[in-house]
Amino acid sequence: MHILMRKNSQKRFYNSRHIYFLTTKTKINVPYFSEELLCELFLEELKLVKKLKQIEVFAFCVLYDHVHLLVRCSGKHMVSEFMQALKKNFSQNANKIISNFIEGGNLNSRLQ
Repeated sequence: MHILMRKNSQKRFYNSRHIYFLTTKTKINVPYFSEELLCELFLEELKLVKKLKQIEVFAFCVLYDHVHLLVRCSGKHMVSEFMQALKKNFSQNANKIISNFIEGGNLNSRLQ
């Protein structure tokens, strides 16, 4: 079992035998995942980070403005490290894609 202490935060306990239900949402609930390209990007990032952080993913559900995951830590990495890497990688790459569409004038108005 890992215990993570953060400044001004509660203790976080992680056990490699436990399965965690995680939810994350988009900033201001923008429906980014209504775009197939961004869904595909998220799935590719999930595969990559899953492998790098040695996390078992049992199930996931991608909705228009949020994602649900069932995961288990199986190695030296904790759930918070997995989520941080997943969200960071996805948001950086998604921002590049969205910026390219904005410059080209082809971005669907719901993503602006």
